[in-house]
Amino acid sequence: MKSLRIPISFALAAACTLALAPAAAQLPAAEPVRPFATATATATATAPAGAQIPSPVRPAPALGVRRLDATTGRFLASYGSGEAVLTLDARLQKKLQRTLTDYDVPYGATVLLDPRTGRVLAMAEHSRSEPRATNLSLRAISPAADRLAMVHAAVADVDGLLASDLEIRRGGSSYTADTLAALSDMHPQAQLHTIVGDDAAAGITTWERYDEVVQRSVLVVVDRPGAPVRLPEQFQ
Repeated sequence: MKSLRIPISFALAAACTLALAPAAAQLPAAEPVRPFATATATATATAPAGAQIPSPVRPAPALGVRRLDATTGRFLASYGSGEAVLTLDARLQKKLQRTLTDYDVPYGATVLLDPRTGRVLAMAEHSRSEPRATNLSLRAISPAADRLAMVHAAVADVDGLLASDLEIRRGGSSYTADTLAALSDMHPQAQLHTIVGDDAAAGITTWERYDEVVQRSVLVVVDRPGAPVRLPEQFQ
């Protein structure tokens, strides 16, 4: 199967066109947050006589920085005015955090769940730009429109690159295979290329309909700093 490997400096600008988050486009715009006192006054003024007025729902407190209790071997975190005992497994947590750190993941978070109970067994993260960052898995994903604006700004002065909102306009779940199929219909004579980092390329056989991706495009693999990543044999 066709693949190319190029230094990161040659593909940085092109790769940024893949930074869209179509799934985030499905999220409705957040409504302005009303002050607690204002919400109470409004409910009182509009409720019919004799009606029961529900108590305003206060926002849930944020989970604080987790720490391992050496005595119990359990993870704890501040929660509101108290402290929560987390379901994290210390052994799995340590192993997962070490894996993300060893691979020097640019920005990412992984959560392991017990499929029988839904309990969170491990929740690790790593960020090059924020080495001390915690609870990345609890952060909201930035809206697709914001990411598209950043891509527009990044490629504005680069000849041959154009930011596309194709995936956002399509809506719903979106996979690379879907985007390549749409681009093939729009530009039947074009030679398409899929640009990915070597860490992503190493797991490409786990992608949704990955065979369509490699059939419809040339896979361009960008070598990231650090130890080289071994690609699947069919992509050597």
